[in-house]
Amino acid sequence: MGRRHRRPARERPGAGGGRRPLAGALGYSPDEPFRARARIDGEGVSALVRTGEFTPLTIDGRFRQGGGTRISGHADFSGSDLLEPFVRRIGRTARFGLATVADPERPGFEAMAWDLRAENFTSRARGFVRSADRAVPDGIRLNVATPSLTRLTGARLAGPAAWAGLFQGDAAAWSLDGAVSVRNLTAASYSAARLSGPLNVQVRDGRMALDGDLAVQGGSRSGVIGGLLGAQPRVAFESARTPDGAFLLEDIDLRGQGLIVDGSGARGMNGSLRFSGRAEVTDARLVPPRRARRFRRTHPRKPGRARRAVAHHLRRTGPPLRHRHGRTGPVAGRDTASGRHRRL
Repeated sequence: MGRRHRRPARERPGAGGGRRPLAGALGYSPDEPFRARARIDGEGVSALVRTGEFTPLTIDGRFRQGGGTRISGHADFSGSDLLEPFVRRIGRTARFGLATVADPERPGFEAMAWDLRAENFTSRARGFVRSADRAVPDGIRLNVATPSLTRLTGARLAGPAAWAGLFQGDAAAWSLDGAVSVRNLTAASYSAARLSGPLNVQVRDGRMALDGDLAVQGGSRSGVIGGLLGAQPRVAFESARTPDGAFLLEDIDLRGQGLIVDGSGARGMNGSLRFSGRAEVTDARLVPPRRARRFRRTHPRKPGRARRAVAHHLRRTGPPLRHRHGRTGPVAGRDTASGRHRRL
């Protein structure tokens, strides 16, 4: 890093009325002076973006001889139409910092710390990095949190949420093993005080696998869904996104106070994805007596049209109601088409 690298950029008024297309492409006013510069060398790193009197980005850092880095920065997403989604979801500004220092107990390793703080999102990482190849053989402890998951995702989901776990691997193959905690959950017509449990991600050769074992506390019992799931349902699942973009639900096991759902999926010998599952209402008394449970069958050759609707009024007594569903296709486990193997 002994060489000095500079990347200055300064837009001057053009011949067509003094407008600056680079500033306009970034969402800023094309009528204001625009300047961007970046420098990295053996001493440190610095970057600056400025439009008119407004400075949306600054980065400053220093490299120490013998190992060690201190970098800090500030980003302001306001003033840009392009960055307006960041303002809505994480906040107007964000501050971040990265620091490394040589580990006195293990030669060739550096202790690393990362922090990012915004109004609606924070992240923190701690661990040890091998100086020779920048690998992390012991993994990196990672924490991410938001005071409003609804604001962060743009969909009505939940209030405060956090995930904490261990990152291992490199850019080609990596994993995140940890646990999630979500409060004030709202999903469809079901709400709960808290959802928590292990939630892990593995990525290798273009395939992403997601698995979890999540438990609910303080669930609402109102309505049909609330009556069947109850106050403390639990769901364990394994899913995957294949390199060709297909989604496969490999295994699911959901247990509520009046409902059991289980199923499994796999890729067939011809490459198609297959999924089969079972849903069982174990206690129909948990469903409000004046509510009817409606099962709709989709036309096998016209997935967007209903073939017929069957209304079944749940009895207060008698054997459990069982529903089996078999499905094969390119998006097994997600498609609404039910095929010809549906039995009620």
